[in-house]
Amino acid sequence: MSFDRTTSHGIETIDDPMAWHTRINESYFPIDFETPADTHFTGVLHGRKVNDLTLFRCSSGPIVYERAKRHILRQHRESYLVTVPEITTCIQEQNCRSEEYAPGTFFIERVHEPFIFHQPSANTLLTLAVDGTTLNEQIRRASLYCGIPFDARRGAGALFVEFVRAILAHVETLSAQEMTVVSRQILELLGMAIRDDERVLSSHASAVHAAHLMRIERYVATHLQDPSLTPQSLATACGLSTRYLHQVFAAAVGQTVCEYIRRRRLLAVQKLLTDRADLRLVEIAYRCGFPDQAALSRQFKRQFDMTPSEFRSATAQRAAESKAARFPDRPPKSIDPPPTS
Repeated sequence: MSFDRTTSHGIETIDDPMAWHTRINESYFPIDFETPADTHFTGVLHGRKVNDLTLFRCSSGPIVYERAKRHILRQHRESYLVTVPEITTCIQEQNCRSEEYAPGTFFIERVHEPFIFHQPSANTLLTLAVDGTTLNEQIRRASLYCGIPFDARRGAGALFVEFVRAILAHVETLSAQEMTVVSRQILELLGMAIRDDERVLSSHASAVHAAHLMRIERYVATHLQDPSLTPQSLATACGLSTRYLHQVFAAAVGQTVCEYIRRRRLLAVQKLLTDRADLRLVEIAYRCGFPDQAALSRQFKRQFDMTPSEFRSATAQRAAESKAARFPDRPPKSIDPPPTS
């Protein structure tokens, strides 16, 4: 076995199948594979994990991956893998369905269900592993779009893939805070690429309901600071009945309207805690529609199992540690405690 890692790019080259098995399981999730017995194996892995997102470029010769039932016995949450084949066509089998995916496409697969992935010849894959809750915030009911080859050559799909390539080219130089920001941008571009696909736009789920849902989501996004935002006021502003509003959310979102508004507010709080260290918590609370700092802290703690101050401190600490790792010869700077009120 040889194990090569270049410090400047964080690229791992592995020519032992057992070592590859260990590294793939560490980087992604439990999975088995087989390679042709008469060929010498070499695999190259390059990427990084950030919060609920794992971004890697994976290269190898012919290989078959299998995620079996025994691999998911303890997995109780939805999770997905977005894959972009770069060189040759690959084949994905899941839920009694087999589909070929050529270069110039990308596709989504369910990691919380068994699947078989065939790579008949040498290939490079751009892969994005993401938690189901995180993906569903960008793509309502993401499981509906699994097994579909999406266009990666034009429009939002091309922009998504090019952005992933660009991030991978600089992944070792980005701080933890920077990676948090770009991971959010990657998911936003992915969501845009899915929503802009003609098949999605023409589907039943994306016809009248989708048009209403887009208007609702835009209104919520621009009125999060309004503490009086309720299902009733939202329905009135969008020209809908409250009953129909709840029906749209039940069918397309899988959350109640109140849960959706609360979740969007908390995500906005996370973004401000990460991007705006100068803002006091009380100001963040008012900007995101909470009546006061105490209400913000209670709901944030309930959702993320930490207080806003703890989240802000942890984010700042990760950013400082990442910067220190990238510039080890520089003396560490003291970190002033963030404003708390």
